Amino acid sequence: MSLLALFDESERFFSLVQKHMLDGLLGDDATSTKALQAWVAKMDIDEIDAASYRLIPALYARAGSDPALQSIHGRLKGIYRYYFYRNNRFLSRMENILSALASAGIDFILFKGISILLQYHTSSAVRSSGDCDILIHPKDKERTEEILASCGFVYRYDAGRKLIDQHSHDFIDELENGFDLHWYALLESCTENIDDRFWSRSRHITWKGLRLRVLAPEDELLVAGMNGIRELENARADWLYDAWTILKANPDFNWPLLHEELTHRGLQEPFLTVLGQLHRFVPHLPEEVLEKEFSDEIKSAAIRLVAENRTFSFDPETDHDLTAALIPSSFFRRLAGKILGTDWRTDIAQSRDVTRYLRYDVHEDGSVSQVSLHRDAQAFLGEVFDIADPAELQKANNLASRADEVKFELMPGVLRIPVQARPRQYAAKVEIKNPSLCFSSPAIASLRINVRVTNASSWPWHVFTGPKSPYARQDNNFGLSYHLFTESGKTVSWDLPRVYFLEPRQCQVAMLLPGDSVQLELEILRPPALGRYEARIDIVQEHISWFDPEGISLPRLAIEVL
Repeated sequence: MSLLALFDESERFFSLVQKHMLDGLLGDDATSTKALQAWVAKMDIDEIDAASYRLIPALYARAGSDPALQSIHGRLKGIYRYYFYRNNRFLSRMENILSALASAGIDFILFKGISILLQYHTSSAVRSSGDCDILIHPKDKERTEEILASCGFVYRYDAGRKLIDQHSHDFIDELENGFDLHWYALLESCTENIDDRFWSRSRHITWKGLRLRVLAPEDELLVAGMNGIRELENARADWLYDAWTILKANPDFNWPLLHEELTHRGLQEPFLTVLGQLHRFVPHLPEEVLEKEFSDEIKSAAIRLVAENRTFSFDPETDHDLTAALIPSSFFRRLAGKILGTDWRTDIAQSRDVTRYLRYDVHEDGSVSQVSLHRDAQAFLGEVFDIADPAELQKANNLASRADEVKFELMPGVLRIPVQARPRQYAAKVEIKNPSLCFSSPAIASLRINVRVTNASSWPWHVFTGPKSPYARQDNNFGLSYHLFTESGKTVSWDLPRVYFLEPRQCQVAMLLPGDSVQLELEILRPPALGRYEARIDIVQEHISWFDPEGISLPRLAIEVL
């Protein structure tokens, strides 16, 4: 078994029906046939979700003749033909725009959907493209926008949003053709000159007489993966098809180069989720190569899984491999651990710099049937759930096999999920290393600061995700943010982007226990004009309250815009 399975979070992103479709599209022949049968049995073609609909042309191109699809063959063919027409009309429009940019001397990289379509596919139908993405040099931003305006494109959203766009502007024409103008390739990497390596490794293709820059395969996969995992609420499946296509077309794919670029951008750990998805859906992935290349990141993330109590859903084989991965590599340290009886997982579970995760299941009446949690969280069950029968809860036996874990199986009605969040007077300790920030260049759209947040309350901060939803409830989630003021104390902007740090999956509760801490990275957006400002750090429990609305107890950050 591969350790990459530790990072398979496909249940967060895709329904069972969507996973059947992805296996049908991407799996080897045996897997594909079986998955297509399951997909057709469970899928309603008239109610298909948008993410799946976009993949139908590719599925038809690969498996249209499979007997499993016979009952819907005509519908699939019709959708394929629709996308063939739609994409060709869109490409014709984009040909004119790209030609205008090239004629004006704008140096750009074509990337994401259209780039992959033009490089790797023989039919324009198989890769849906609703917009065209290009990466430009920041200095060319204003001139490029003028050209787009002359071609009939306008900014897609209201003008206020344009002021806070961090890495791209989205444009649209009267026929709703989209054009996304990036001055940074990734939202997660918006620092000056961060894309220089992308530019140096880019190559050229020729299309319709146009000589176009495109990303190197390794960089294209990096972008596809990070975009694919960014938003649960807008989960897309076509990035996996893109990744499968790129890897299939490049048998000499340079994984060390990709790893080097991820390290340059500080994205190694988030990318483990990408690797987990690739492990789940893409056949013939070089798992041993990846485990060796990303060994440090895998071990670091495995330690965090144990510390956060995220291991309760693992099967015995995966759990065994996780434990093996945590044992120190030195022979003598392993031997000493065996002789002295050291339990590495128990030691790791004592960390105080993590959020904890509680897993629960429910009876038919909606009460909690099973709960698994870290032993430190057991004292707070009454804060998390409504205890309807304290005596029965007191009698429950701990069924967990590990000393640091608690597992209860409960009769109906003992524990219940609260109908709504309980308002509390929360307290926090927030530490920042940066006393001030300086936006020294107009090209700098945002700067990031490291923040340590500690729960200084007497009860846990916690967020539920229900049994029917794969996403955390944002109506009471906790987010680190800031309020922007002028140097004289006048409010410039109150509601600014948050960093949510409690993100449970389906049937989970994420908790920051009293005294526990998390290390976060907060992005400070460029203020609207030159001058001096003050960012007042704050924490919000959405739709309930801010922790420090008066700016009395939490840190302040001096900002200068030159």
